[in-house]
Amino acid sequence: MGNSGLEIVVKNYRLAAAWTFIVGVIVICGAAISFGASYTPVKIGMIFIGNLEGERLVSVVLPLFAGLGIVAGIGLIIAAGGYRAQRGWAFMVAALAIAVGFVAGFPPALPTLRCGHFPYTLPLVWLPVVVTFVFLVRITRKTPGWFFLLSTLMLFSALFAAINTIACTHRILAGRGMVYLIAQPIHAALTIAWMINAIGLLMSFSWSYTIAIFLALLAIVAGAPIGIMDSIALGRFSLFSVSPLFATTLLILLWLKLKNHIGQT
Repeated sequence: MGNSGLEIVVKNYRLAAAWTFIVGVIVICGAAISFGASYTPVKIGMIFIGNLEGERLVSVVLPLFAGLGIVAGIGLIIAAGGYRAQRGWAFMVAALAIAVGFVAGFPPALPTLRCGHFPYTLPLVWLPVVVTFVFLVRITRKTPGWFFLLSTLMLFSALFAAINTIACTHRILAGRGMVYLIAQPIHAALTIAWMINAIGLLMSFSWSYTIAIFLALLAIVAGAPIGIMDSIALGRFSLFSVSPLFATTLLILLWLKLKNHIGQT
């Protein structure tokens, strides 16, 4: 009985090593394939629908996110080596790679779908990363459900902050107002900060709760006004509103957790 726990740990390390290596290879190949299959068709599609600002933007965005996807895959392979050697840093490297892949795999699908093409990054980059996140956090590491929920919301907050950054850039290229010029760097900073904070939470760093509250408030202040303004201009729900909605949900959950903690003390 005394050795059974050790055997389970070793088995989990080996399973995590195999999983992260395979997914790392899939993500690297997927990012390269997605870029090759989408770059030229999406650029042509943007020109065809008369979105010249979008054509200029995807010329930068698609290569950038393809590169980030490849970086995420390399990170997973490095983490696989760490798991194989049973190193403590393996999970941190894997978490960083997952955060990068989570943010890099989704945004390219939006202009691709708009141009009527298949979003290869979703099945080849984003979904493998999401499944790996669930596998490593809930199965291998057995992270409590509360931390898993909060870290998931933080990763989605990072994702939609990245989408808002791209959308602000598009509005700036179209000359649609100073507010987007102000909001763009804020959302870019939020993207990186949410990724780091999600990793910090999974690593059980105490500062992650305080930073999460600050980031949620900043996301609401920076995202809600342009979300309302954009929704009025478009006459429909704007994706700018998603980021502050996630931030509001996080604030409510953190407040409930704090209230419960105070009630127990």
